[in-house]
Amino acid sequence: MAFGQEMISDRTLDTVRITERAQKTFTVGRSVTVLDSAQLHLATLTHLGQALEQFSAIPIRNYGNGMLSVLSVRGTGSGHTAVNWNGLSINSPMLGQQDLSLIQSISFDQASIQWGATSTLVGTDAVSGAVLLSSKPHWQSGLNAQASVQAGSFGRKGVQVAARYGNNLARLTGRTGFAWLDIQNNFPYRNTSRFGQPVERQKHAGIRQFSAVQDLYSKLGDRYYVSLNSWYTGADRQLQPGIGITGQETQKDDALRLVVSLVGSHNRRSSLIQIGHTTESIHYTNPIVRTNDHSVANQTQLRLEEQWQLRDHVAIWQVKAGVEGAAATANVPAYQVKQNQWRADGYGMATYENNRLRVSGQLRKGWVTGFDPPVVPSLGADYQLVSGDKLTLLAKVHLSRVYRVPTLNDRYWRPGGNSNLRPETGWSQEGGVLLSSKSALSTTSASDWEASATVYHALVYDWILWRPNANEGYWSAQNLQTVRSRGVETFFSVRQRTGKGHLTSRLHINYNRISQAHNTGAAHAPAAGNQLLYAPLVTINQQNRFVYKAWEAGIQTNYTSRRYTLTDNSTFLPGFMMVNAQLSREIYWGKKLLRLFFSGYNLTNVTYQTVENRAMPGLNYNITLFANFN
Repeated sequence: MAFGQEMISDRTLDTVRITERAQKTFTVGRSVTVLDSAQLHLATLTHLGQALEQFSAIPIRNYGNGMLSVLSVRGTGSGHTAVNWNGLSINSPMLGQQDLSLIQSISFDQASIQWGATSTLVGTDAVSGAVLLSSKPHWQSGLNAQASVQAGSFGRKGVQVAARYGNNLARLTGRTGFAWLDIQNNFPYRNTSRFGQPVERQKHAGIRQFSAVQDLYSKLGDRYYVSLNSWYTGADRQLQPGIGITGQETQKDDALRLVVSLVGSHNRRSSLIQIGHTTESIHYTNPIVRTNDHSVANQTQLRLEEQWQLRDHVAIWQVKAGVEGAAATANVPAYQVKQNQWRADGYGMATYENNRLRVSGQLRKGWVTGFDPPVVPSLGADYQLVSGDKLTLLAKVHLSRVYRVPTLNDRYWRPGGNSNLRPETGWSQEGGVLLSSKSALSTTSASDWEASATVYHALVYDWILWRPNANEGYWSAQNLQTVRSRGVETFFSVRQRTGKGHLTSRLHINYNRISQAHNTGAAHAPAAGNQLLYAPLVTINQQNRFVYKAWEAGIQTNYTSRRYTLTDNSTFLPGFMMVNAQLSREIYWGKKLLRLFFSGYNLTNVTYQTVENRAMPGLNYNITLFANFN
């Protein structure tokens, strides 16, 4: 979260700029969405899935309120989008995905979404995009603390406390924080499984979560600093049963993540040495069938990077080379024996930039236990068609190969895992335009706007599908499909500033068709042309935010079209529109800043489901009191 203005010396600023510049430089031709500080502030004591629902047009599948939450970028599965935290891949080696409901906002300062193929940047899993979460140092002496207390519907209560501290003489800075959340989750819902669809109270869906973060940064001279980022998260959930079902399942999740990095720069050269470790466990119980399974996975990752910047009077070259490796072990009862997986990647990338043109070429080669992934190239370009003081027009294009290796569950789960699976591979193409305008209306009033459109197409071979086996009573993983994803993503934003207030409006409209490219003839496989399961054709997100003096108001409207639940597209979940709103007021009490938030969700009290037969709450609210202490 934002903790005030950074105060950095000129020498340190060079290092920070190089780090941030690298991220922008090597995403040439791609679409990137960055959640701003105001959006992250509204996400206090919520999880990442809820924030993405409010502030992007990415469909999120929730297996109940506060239950498993996964995203679907461009209609693909949750395992086709990489989730990284401070450079560490946090997609589970067991599941190949990350539960967004376990990522509370205290665990990161910045969040961005890279749309489209990012395999050359991130590696496996990034077939359709990547979510990047990061923390950053604030080189500032003194102490700044923040605290939030929250209460809301369905027995919701939570506390979040964080403090930044530093000493410029000692060249040290850090952050410590924790968040706790408890929800009874006894919300009313319409029981569609009973005659007359009576309204009932949800049972057995309580949630308790706890997160703690510790970040430490220390300068080593003027050009280097070392960082330690640690993050623990734990959750104890009564798994919300399907509508009309009496459930007794529970799940305890624990994860500890550690990243140590050495970052430096000298004479337009920057270096990164990073080592990270993740331990995660899932303890699942179901007394009805007498199941008590405890799964544990460990993963250690290492990254070495060098980056160079070359300048002349007309152009800039950025060149990066690196290697990374990961070793994972998983002890899962369904695997029968402990399984190990080794992964290594070598990559290089270069970007050329002048006043109008940016071109970036990238290459990655991976090695994985049991697989030989292909060489993955990509090429992206941005060209400034119009460049003026008031109007700019940018054209972009990006071509890339993608790959994804099967997860440990795909290979070793018994019954159903398939050790003979082939990696998914494919090609992705996209292109678009970005038009922006800035015009000063007066010394106290100004307006600017931005509009973009992106057209994309991807073809993925050997798509991995879990399907039921005839007469055997269980599902198995197979390479069955060639999947085609294509669509259009549009975005428009306008910001109007006048006097002591300003209004910001954003609109995302996404259209996506994702289907099997040809018939396989296999049972339970989608027919060619049928939309894949749970992939909406249209998603719309509209946001308005108005600030006037100490007051702030916001409203978000999200529309998700129908999602099919059978491969023949004969049944579907109906589309729905969700409306959320916030109102807040700042109050200064001496040097203390107090802010009172009132947040309302599902204001139209719509009945909807994001996963079949999983109830979601109607109208509900949160009240949050935020305090800042300098």
